[in-house]
Amino acid sequence: AQLDARYPQLRQQAAVQGSESVAHLDALSVAKASQAISGLIVLDELIDTLMRIVLENAGAQHGALLLMRGDALALAAEAGVVEQTLTVHPLHGKDAPDAGLPAAILNYVRRTRELVLLDDADEPHPYSGDPDLIRRRPKSVLCLPLVRQSALLGVLYLENTLITHAFTPARVTLLEVLAGQAAISLENALLYTDLQRENTERRRIEGILREREARIRRLVDSNIIGVFFWNVDGHITDANDAFLQLIGYDRDELQAT
Repeated sequence: AQLDARYPQLRQQAAVQGSESVAHLDALSVAKASQAISGLIVLDELIDTLMRIVLENAGAQHGALLLMRGDALALAAEAGVVEQTLTVHPLHGKDAPDAGLPAAILNYVRRTRELVLLDDADEPHPYSGDPDLIRRRPKSVLCLPLVRQSALLGVLYLENTLITHAFTPARVTLLEVLAGQAAISLENALLYTDLQRENTERRRIEGILREREARIRRLVDSNIIGVFFWNVDGHITDANDAFLQLIGYDRDELQAT
């Protein structure tokens, strides 16, 4: 008390230095996390890294990532901390209503693209009647939209089951920054996934066409039946020996017609 009375400026200096250190640490955390997220293009790897980074920086015990599929949300992954071990479970395409997550909160974030923060989920709030929220009984809840150029890519749902006010303003700000980077990376990864899927489908179709052409060629070469080919003008472009025998022409005569 005597020190505070005699040297009040010392406490003020310590408070400023402490806040600067926290801000510097948060900046480093954001930079490292953003770099880790932005460096991934494969969707499964990105989702795994994103969930780990988010839970580590958010102080959450459970998290879920939902991605837009058409006009609805689909569960992409869940992550949880059990006995100080963080585990990520990829879940491809499970519909949000079947995920056991609070639909009222998810729908609000999807519709408004605004975050929902429940510092104390036991206190009265607009989502108190949600049956999944009642069943899960979290202490703190945070739900963030993942938006890229006004387009909603998905929703990030986090909860702490042990303490209230787990998602402090500093953590929320940090997570909002990460959500922005995550939206960019998810958009790129989804485009890359679609491109891979298109390439795979194209190769499959090309393989089918090659197999069909090979079957036709084997049929032509076998000379079991007469086969000929013509263009859109009706001009015969090719024929097998069986067809030439049927019409009584040789190959040179056929090509001259």
